[in-house]
Amino acid sequence: MATQQKNVGILAMEIYFPPTCLSLTVVTALLEKYAIGPKQIGRLEVGSETVIDKSKSIKTFLMQIFEKHGNTDIEGVDSTNACYGGTAALFNCVNWVESSSWGGRYGLVVCTDSAVYAEGPARPTGGAAAIAMLVGA
Repeated sequence: MATQQKNVGILAMEIYFPPTCLSLTVVTALLEKYAIGPKQIGRLEVGSETVIDKSKSIKTFLMQIFEKHGNTDIEGVDSTNACYGGTAALFNCVNWVESSSWGGRYGLVVCTDSAVYAEGPARPTGGAAAIAMLVGA
C-alpha cells in the first residue's frame, strides 16, 4: 500500500497588485460608467494604509488621468492611517463640499490597500481592493 501524501496543494503563490494600479482602475471605471468628465473633479482624496515609497502619494499617480484633460487644479491629499485612512479621506471630501471653499465641482474619494500578513492566523484576512466614491451636492 502506498503512503498517503500530506499537504498536497498549492505550495507557493505570489500575486502583486500595487495600490496605484487598483486606484487607477477604479477611478477610470467610475468616470466612464457615470460619464463624469475629468474637468468636473475639484478634489481628490486618497485613503490607504500603504505608502508607495514613503515620499510619493497615490494621488500623484492618479493625477495623470486628469492632467491629460487639462485639469491640474485639484485639491486633496493622501490620508495614510491604517484602517482609518479611507474614512478620513471621505470626511475631508464631504467637509470640502460643505465649506465655502467648494466651487461646485465634484470630490472624488479613493480608498485602496493591499494587505499581506505574515504566516499565521491573520493571513487569510489579507487581500487587495479599491473603491472610488463621487461626492457632491
